[in-house]
Amino acid sequence: MNITDEFREKVNKAAKSVSGRNSAVDWEDVAQDVWVRLVEDQGYYNDLCQQEDPFQSLKRLAKQEVYKQNSAWEHYSGNYTYTPGEVRVLLDEYLVDVTLERVSEHVDLVEGLLILQEDNVSHFKVLIDKYVNNIEPRAAKYTQRAVDKLTGNMNQVNKAARYSYEGPGSRKVLTNTQSIARKDNSWN
Repeated sequence: MNITDEFREKVNKAAKSVSGRNSAVDWEDVAQDVWVRLVEDQGYYNDLCQQEDPFQSLKRLAKQEVYKQNSAWEHYSGNYTYTPGEVRVLLDEYLVDVTLERVSEHVDLVEGLLILQEDNVSHFKVLIDKYVNNIEPRAAKYTQRAVDKLTGNMNQVNKAARYSYEGPGSRKVLTNTQSIARKDNSWN
């Protein structure tokens, strides 16, 4: 893989043009992600090198990387909302087989299913029969209702995770007076 300075500048220019519209994403991160994609697919890199001006193709690739980063940020910040279509995909692909990239979605799925099992056993059984045992329900509406209920549960779990964080920075800040009062009361 022979990289010219001119091509490197075009990657940086494409990353800057795309991330300039979105202050949450740093252009250097976008450029790095573009390079990772190009190294992974050297055939695509060679195709870009053959183009007279690969800037538009690089810009399209950079937009895809920005979209990925924004989607990941929305999901991990708790602002992400699952749709029934996404839940069906997760049920198809990740109910049994979990990939490292999808651990958080798998956790939302499993916790949503546990809530569903507590709240409505019949919906839970419909989903397990369909997606684990490959048994179709009598009517598609049963599956749709169960998926809709599971979607709501998964969104509830995802939002609750944001508020249950107990790591660094999560403890309430106390004034000196409150701290002294709390200390004095703890000895009683």
